[in-house]
Amino acid sequence: LMRNAHEACKIDVSESAARLHGRAALALTHEEKRAQPMAITGKQVRQLRSMANNLKPTVIVGKEGVTANILKQVNEGLEAHELIKVSVLCETGSQAAEAGREIADQAEAELVQVIGKRVVLYRETTRDDIEKIQLVK
Repeated sequence: LMRNAHEACKIDVSESAARLHGRAALALTHEEKRAQPMAITGKQVRQLRSMANNLKPTVIVGKEGVTANILKQVNEGLEAHELIKVSVLCETGSQAAEAGREIADQAEAELVQVIGKRVVLYRETTRDDIEKIQLVK
């Protein structure tokens, strides 16, 4: 029973979009993913999700939503670490998914995962002084 409850808390962005808006929204999210310059494969997503498992949220999005200051923190975090976890203070997981998509679009990052009110983002850094994540091929 506990395992099923835990699995029920996991919300994939494409699944939540499909539930909210039908198949048209699911097709739209796939088109949005293709339009992004940094498309990552399924294996890479699984690798990044496993790496993000033990991360603590570094950015907290409050009731005001996505602001310029939040985007600045996200950009700084992505440049320093490449992979960050964001906590969204909202009523439902679908609002967190919307906020995650908005942050990913504006920060030009890849939305790796949304679980409940937590969002995982990835973007390759331009800095040479930090160790970069080696993605599987």
